[in-house]
Amino acid sequence: MTARASASGGFTLVEVLVAMTILTTGMLSILALFASSVAIHREALDAAHVERIVDATLAELRAEAETGRDPSGFAERESSAYPAYRVSAEVEPLEGVAGAAFAVRITVTFVRSGRDVQESVEAVVVKDDFAARVEAAAGGRSTTRKPR
Repeated sequence: MTARASASGGFTLVEVLVAMTILTTGMLSILALFASSVAIHREALDAAHVERIVDATLAELRAEAETGRDPSGFAERESSAYPAYRVSAEVEPLEGVAGAAFAVRITVTFVRSGRDVQESVEAVVVKDDFAARVEAAAGGRSTTRKPR
């Protein structure tokens, strides 16, 4: 009676080793999944930061063109919103529309995984003289309204 009770009382060493192997394999695959998701998240975060920096730079260049200043004097600098990112812009006037449109190439440089990464975006900045368009549409008449 005692021999029968001791044979069914627990796990064998082989069963414990098989269970540990299965558990370790599962945990390692989950750990690899976490590592890859962190890398993908970092790339998405970098892309979002680059997009915001490019939008801010384009707005700045457009504002310079609106005020009549030449936007080609943009110097490479650190991003004010994201200090780890550097932004530079190459601005060239487009022929045929002197002073009204510029071809822009914005390059954002940052470090990912210990190496420098550059993302470039090309765009066209057009000077939008809204006041002149409103006056031309009104045929030179004053468009200001008198209060009632």
